[in-house]
Amino acid sequence: MLGCSVWATDNTFNSHTFEYSSYFDRENLALQHVLELPDQKWKPFAGNYYQVSLTNDEFWELDDYPILWVKIEIPKRIKQDRLLLEVVPNTGVDGLLVQNIQGRWQWISAEGRQLNNPNSLPTTYLTFSIDPTTETKIAYLKLNTSQVYNFSIDVYEPSAWVWETLTRHMLIGMVLGAMMLAFCYNLAIGISAGERLYLIYAAYVASMFFYTIVYQGYLRVYFPDWGGQGVVARSTVYIVIYAALAFAREFFNLREERGRLDKVTQVTQASIIIALLISLFVNDFYAFVINDSLSIFSILIGFFAGFHGLKRGHPLAKLFLFAWSCFLIGSLAWTFVWIGLVRPTTLATNMLLVGTAIEIGLLSLILSYRYSFFKETSESLSEQYKKYQSLSETDELTGINNRRGFLKAVDKEINKTPHELVWLALDIDHFKSFNDKYGHLAGDRLLAAFGALLKSRTQREELTSKLVIERSGEVYRRSIVGRMGGEEFSILLVNTSLSQAKLYVDRLMKEFSELHVINDRGEVINTTLSIGGAPVKENDSIDQAWKRADARLYEAKAAGRNCAIITP
Repeated sequence: MLGCSVWATDNTFNSHTFEYSSYFDRENLALQHVLELPDQKWKPFAGNYYQVSLTNDEFWELDDYPILWVKIEIPKRIKQDRLLLEVVPNTGVDGLLVQNIQGRWQWISAEGRQLNNPNSLPTTYLTFSIDPTTETKIAYLKLNTSQVYNFSIDVYEPSAWVWETLTRHMLIGMVLGAMMLAFCYNLAIGISAGERLYLIYAAYVASMFFYTIVYQGYLRVYFPDWGGQGVVARSTVYIVIYAALAFAREFFNLREERGRLDKVTQVTQASIIIALLISLFVNDFYAFVINDSLSIFSILIGFFAGFHGLKRGHPLAKLFLFAWSCFLIGSLAWTFVWIGLVRPTTLATNMLLVGTAIEIGLLSLILSYRYSFFKETSESLSEQYKKYQSLSETDELTGINNRRGFLKAVDKEINKTPHELVWLALDIDHFKSFNDKYGHLAGDRLLAAFGALLKSRTQREELTSKLVIERSGEVYRRSIVGRMGGEEFSILLVNTSLSQAKLYVDRLMKEFSELHVINDRGEVINTTLSIGGAPVKENDSIDQAWKRADARLYEAKAAGRNCAIITP
């Protein structure tokens, strides 16, 4: 027989090896019959691993659920009274250990299932405690599977096993922690921003998180009777590849294009659901074959989606393909283990784990960049829109609202809870004559100076109003001003009675009279102002309130100008 490549780490027996051989039992033989089998019936392992390739007829005979017996030849001169024998990877594989202890063959359950044994260890892999000091240096494993038999056997001292397990769990824990962060981050973005892509990706990460727990054997710790069953692993794989296709479809907008690739993706997703349902009822071996085939096909579709995006100039297609390639390499290594093309060791599980970690990390960075880019772009567009909107609603010469901006602000104010409003209509007297006499540049200076005066008063009132509200909670007068065209202006006084409006107008006319501009000849010039005002009544439209104020303005002009008429 060939010696296996399992070496103990303790110096007391680091030169001794275990040897293994196998026997396919299709008749469910009793233990006594197995013990009596001649040596030629046993097939030696090629090292410490058992492997059956899909090109081998034996692979396709697994649909009959044969039992696999493994004969373990224990080296002599081992002083340790306990070793741990670990079967990896072990998804779908279960069994019992048989060892002759004190002259009697005893069935030994896997670690984690020995309910009455306080020393039983919680293990993620199918692990047995073996006593190497017995006189009979042969033990047997009776294995059954709901998938295929492709595994290796590692033997550890308890202390070495603890260190190996701790190292393994630290690596897995870091990857699972990163997945959890990616899930929470993308879920938060998806919910807050209403981004479907991030919600789908969060679902994909969650499915990958759960699948990692399954294939790393953590379900076996909490549910030793069924946590390692193949149907559990297959079901999680279907969920993963369905979510992966949904993500690729959304990432490259295949759903909107409705092309041939999108149809293939949809058909594949439908096939995944059908295969999941079928796998619950058909032979486990064929369910496993369908699962692996559909998994590889789904990953390839993800590649096609990436190349499709690259062809169409998608800015993140190259990074997506690189991330997907990392996952593909790990997935193929894991798949090839089960179809007998890669040696079944923890290297394959580590490749899948690392490939998944790189993929999740890169895709998370890609989506984070995408979100930041779109957020910055959106904020920039929003600022530009606000700037454009401000420009479109602001009078360029005076710096206050133009007609459009003023009416928009007034409409918003009128539709609030009923409160006191007074509309003032203003007109600079004899403005045409002013322009003819002093020139249009002087007229523009006068308009700009008046606009600055109104804007300054409005800003002071806004500030005072905020301070009063913060300190006493009471409302305070404020105003909305606008240039309606030419020399015509309007002011809406908010939270202002008619008597308060009259005081406001008196001060405004006084300030206007003190407003002087200088013409091209250096002369200080000015003119007068006419104002008409009326309260805005409940249920008034803008047009009705405006006309009523205009009527008072015409009365002021008819009265000789340079005056104000404020009446109900």
